Amino acid sequence: MKSLGIEITPDTIRAALFDSTTQVLEQEKEYPFPPHLSGLPEAQVEVDPAAIVQTVLAAINDLGGSVESDIEVWMTGRAGGVVLTDEMGRAKSNFVSWRDRRASQIAVMNKSHLERLADQWIDPKFGTLRRELHASSMFAILYTLADAEALPDGVLPLTLPDFVVSHICRQPGRMHYSLGIGMLDFQTNDWSYKALERAGLGDLWLPEITLNLSHIGQVKSGKRTIYFRPPVSELQASLLGNRLTAKEIGLHFDHSPRITTIQYGNGALSKLSVPYFEQQRLLSVPLSDAVSPVDADNESLSEQKCRDLALQCQAAAKSFIDLERFDSILVSGASSYCCEQLATALSAQFNKNVRFSLPNAGLIGLLKLAQS
Repeated sequence: MKSLGIEITPDTIRAALFDSTTQVLEQEKEYPFPPHLSGLPEAQVEVDPAAIVQTVLAAINDLGGSVESDIEVWMTGRAGGVVLTDEMGRAKSNFVSWRDRRASQIAVMNKSHLERLADQWIDPKFGTLRRELHASSMFAILYTLADAEALPDGVLPLTLPDFVVSHICRQPGRMHYSLGIGMLDFQTNDWSYKALERAGLGDLWLPEITLNLSHIGQVKSGKRTIYFRPPVSELQASLLGNRLTAKEIGLHFDHSPRITTIQYGNGALSKLSVPYFEQQRLLSVPLSDAVSPVDADNESLSEQKCRDLALQCQAAAKSFIDLERFDSILVSGASSYCCEQLATALSAQFNKNVRFSLPNAGLIGLLKLAQS
């Protein structure tokens, strides 16, 4: 069966057609991510969800239109942001973007919504969720909307890729557990219900969690059927496409920068582990949002800035892994112009070889999943 891979990023929606029996991306095409809606307050960043769906449908038609047999769609995207939907996948809100910063705005008693939510999770048993909190996380956005009395009852919050599949298939959204960093209890692979109750979000209607990659939906297109696999995390798909090894440290620089390694053994750090593929798990911890060159321009990303980033990354890595066990570093999410500067700084600080992510690593990761 032919497969179509779709990778949703904040700037681009990439698509590729491939045959799961080969290791070749047969066709590739890029589409600009729909623009932010105008006329909103500065911190409020939203996108028309219908425009996103239309772009994904255009990719399916453009690359899969000539395929006469059944086809399956694999999708990847990041976990942040949210669309509120009904039971048929119809949007009841705009897509609140990964770049939305309302959660960081001051709310009550000189504290932001984000800080107020973190205060609800002081208990050490909520430590993992608290550590993963950032302005673009789904729970932070939902808490911010509830704090402002702007969260309607009876809506189903979905990540963007989950919403797209839900909308196209006209069914309630489901979420693969790889998208659950900062939302799921990975000891039970289910929602962190007690944490949500503590934050006043216990009445939320949440999507069903799926632990495998079996088809979750389908639609008819003429005489053929288009099958949908559950969307998976951008981070995990990219690492898979880049063939992260157990001897590499993954440094992912995006709007939620983090350090990731393949889990080794079952010690105390196993509580930090998150799902991966091929029956493996990852040790993955967030970095400070300040440790990211994503929005930097050429002038601000100086050699000194790169050295500072490398120093902070090394300090964070040393706090939870034995650096001597690793041979090299895989860097993803960094802008192309800063690769050489970052490579030099990271290589000097860690005393290890550095390689950078392939530009279509997420799609290659989907291809590998289709082959498994």
